[in-house]
Amino acid sequence: MINENDYNWDKIKVGADKYAFLMIRFQNYDVSIDELFQTKFTGFYRVRRNREKFLKKYFSYLQSLKSAPNTSFRDIITYVKTFIGTVEPSFSSKLLATINPNFPVWDQYVLSNIGIAVPVRKSIDFCVYIYQCIINWYNSFMRSGSAAEMVALFDKNLPEYKYFTTTKKIDLMLWQKR
Repeated sequence: MINENDYNWDKIKVGADKYAFLMIRFQNYDVSIDELFQTKFTGFYRVRRNREKFLKKYFSYLQSLKSAPNTSFRDIITYVKTFIGTVEPSFSSKLLATINPNFPVWDQYVLSNIGIAVPVRKSIDFCVYIYQCIINWYNSFMRSGSAAEMVALFDKNLPEYKYFTTTKKIDLMLWQKR
């Protein structure tokens, strides 16, 4: 049984408010040039990179993904590597989860809460495999009574965000639980 008191609802609300702002802004603005979106996005997702070298390309790519909402995690992580030079599964998942909120975010706290160790080895193939493990966990978990309880608690405590995807509700709850 899920215990409502295991969650900091004030923190979840702050995260939900920020997420709602980002998603509305993403849908209505050119995020490749929207500095407010970029500042809020990097703060919310804790993206710490040099704006000139990485973030300009990152947000231009995010803007371009609006016209390609079926882009895969593999495609995103491969493209991100071309302009940063390293495999960045977390940054890549944040792009995917922005264009399609039914996908989870790769985050160290979420990984810890679902029992997946943060991998040391970061090849594209291995990260795609781990991300598929995350998706599989979500798919399995969402069929459980615990997921239904979590979603009911989320909707009870944050009724203004009932429209969030089930994945995002669980993401926000897992992210807060450290």
